Amino acid sequence: MDEKTKDKIMSRMALNTAFIWWFAFVTGFLLVYSQDNLCMMLVIAGMIIFQILLYKKEIKPHISKLLEKS
Repeated sequence: MDEKTKDKIMSRMALNTAFIWWFAFVTGFLLVYSQDNLCMMLVIAGMIIFQILLYKKEIKPHISKLLEKS
C-alpha cells in the first residue's frame, strides 16, 4: 500500500468521524430544545441510514482493496 492511498483513506475516515460527531452534537442540541421529538427521531434515523450507506459505498471497498493488496 502506497502512502498516497493510505493518506486518502485516513482523511476520509477522519472526515466521516468528524461529520458523525458534529451531527450528534447538533441533533443532541436540537433534541433538548425541540418539542417535536418524532420529527427529530426521523432525522436521526435518516442520518444513521445515510452513514451506513456512506460506509458501505465509500470506506469499506477501500479497506477491502487494501487488505487484498497486503
